[in-house]
Amino acid sequence: MKDTAYGILKAGEQYAGEKLLLAENNYAGETIALPNQDKIQYKGGNGVTGELQISKEGNLAIQIHNNQFCAMKNFGEDEVTVTNYDAETCKLNGSSGGESNFGGTIVPSTGEEKYKGIVYLDPKDLTKECNEGNAVSTTGTKTGCMKWYIYDDEGDTYKMILDHNTTAKVAWNSSNINTEMKEVKVALDTDTEGWVGSPRLITADEIAKITGNTSFNSAYAIMAGWFYLDSNSTAQTANFSNKSKYAWLFDRTINCTNYGCNINEDSTVYGYWTTSSVFNSSSRLWCVNFSGDLSTMDAASVQPRGVRPVITVLKSNLS
Repeated sequence: MKDTAYGILKAGEQYAGEKLLLAENNYAGETIALPNQDKIQYKGGNGVTGELQISKEGNLAIQIHNNQFCAMKNFGEDEVTVTNYDAETCKLNGSSGGESNFGGTIVPSTGEEKYKGIVYLDPKDLTKECNEGNAVSTTGTKTGCMKWYIYDDEGDTYKMILDHNTTAKVAWNSSNINTEMKEVKVALDTDTEGWVGSPRLITADEIAKITGNTSFNSAYAIMAGWFYLDSNSTAQTANFSNKSKYAWLFDRTINCTNYGCNINEDSTVYGYWTTSSVFNSSSRLWCVNFSGDLSTMDAASVQPRGVRPVITVLKSNLS
């Protein structure tokens, strides 16, 4: 058991070194369920299960057992120890220098919501403890523990949108041109400095995919193609007494409870921009609005929309 553990650790060191090099210091760490010889190549280990934890700095912790013996090394320890197997004690302590290796919390969807789950995490450090109790959703908050909605979990990643605007309002391009993100890009880059997950704005086509609007395609959608999220048409079906199934996409905007959201925003948050231009227009962009719709706005609007970032995170980084 001890030799197997050291063999896995050696393979894990090589794997972590490659990850750190490729990530250019933005590696968030991960937990690898064992056995797993797809990610790490090691010999032996027949009948052995457990996990290998890798911190964002590349430190390693391991726990494996064969229902008879347990081999374990926590973060900060130099040697692997072997003891008789006990399910209650054959567990890593989850500490990598005072913090758990993964601090984010995932709350699965019950199936009734139109999002695929909720994640509480700090986009600058996935190892920081983060849960519903310490998450902050105030407009303008861009650091620390925050709340995210998973809208796509295909493959090995989660795509998640924040539950609030990091910038309340900003012009997309004050020159009123929709071919180049200008002021909104500056705000996005400033708000998300140091974040993991390749932060960006959501696209109009992603919004349509979430709501199931199969007739919408931003490549040729004109202004008249706008739609309410709940009806996928110009018919308003959600309101104050009939809550929207997509409230999470426009919560924390001004007076949005009149259109079916859950939480109003007192400041002048009218919605947020997408990256998608309107077909056959030189100035209009698609945006998500307080009224629970995807509609259009001039790039230099006097009532500009804001920034609500999207990030993409490996599922293994939130295990």
